[in-house]
Amino acid sequence: MLENLPFHLYRNYVHKCAEVERSFFKGLGFEKCNYSAHSLDFTENCCLQSIALVFHKGKMLQNMQSTSAKKGGTGIMDFYDVVKTRRSVRSYKLEPISDDVLNRVLNAARIAPSGGNRQPARFILVKDKERKQELVPLCNGQKFIAQAPIVVIACGQDIQINRGGYMGKLSMLIDVAIAVDHLTLAARAEGLGTCWIGSFKNNAIKQFLKIPETHQVVALTPLGYPDGNPFVETTNRLALERLVCEETWQF
Repeated sequence: MLENLPFHLYRNYVHKCAEVERSFFKGLGFEKCNYSAHSLDFTENCCLQSIALVFHKGKMLQNMQSTSAKKGGTGIMDFYDVVKTRRSVRSYKLEPISDDVLNRVLNAARIAPSGGNRQPARFILVKDKERKQELVPLCNGQKFIAQAPIVVIACGQDIQINRGGYMGKLSMLIDVAIAVDHLTLAARAEGLGTCWIGSFKNNAIKQFLKIPETHQVVALTPLGYPDGNPFVETTNRLALERLVCEETWQF
C-alpha cells in the first residue's frame, strides 16, 4: 500500500506522473500554453499535498496502533484473527473501558441481523460493584464475572414466530444469540475479554434487574480487559470433515 512507502518515494512518484502528463499534453500541441503548464504545476502541487496528508495519516494510524498494543489493545485486527483467538476469559483487570470502546462493542450487537428485522435483543449493563457481586449467586457461584468492570445481561422477548415449526417462544433465542456473538467478537477486536454465561437463574435475575414478564434472560457475559494473555488460537475443536457433509446426512 502507498502509505507504507517513505515520503520521498511518494514525491518521486508524483514527479514522474507529472512528467508523463506533461509529455502527453506536449504531444497534443500544448507545449506553449501557459495555462496548461500552470495547471499541471498546480495539479502536481495538489497531489504532493494530498499524498503528504495520506503519509502523515498513515504514520498517525501506525502510532495509534502501537499505542493501542502497548495498552493491551489490538489495533485493527483481521476478521479471521478475531474469530480464531476469541476465548472465554475468566480473569479480569480492574481497568475501566472507555466510552468509545464500549459504544463500538455495543453497536456491533445493535446492528446484528434478526429475523424479519424484529430486533428482540435488549442489553442491561451492570457496573456497580455491589450489584455485580449480587449477580454471582444468581449465576451459580461464578465469582469471576464480578471481576470485570461490566456485566452484560442479554434479554429477549417472544417474537410470535414458531421457527422450524417447533421452537415456539424460544425462537427469539436465535436472534439474541446472534447479537451476543457480534458483541463478543467486537470485544475481542478491541482487546476485551468475554465469557458466555449460560448457567444462571432466569427468574431470580429477572426479579433482581426488574425485567418484565414479556422478556427472558438469554445469556450474560463479563466484559473487561483480561488479566494475562488468553487470546491464543484454540486447537480443541472438531476437524472440519466431522462437521460438514454434502447433499445428505453422512455423520
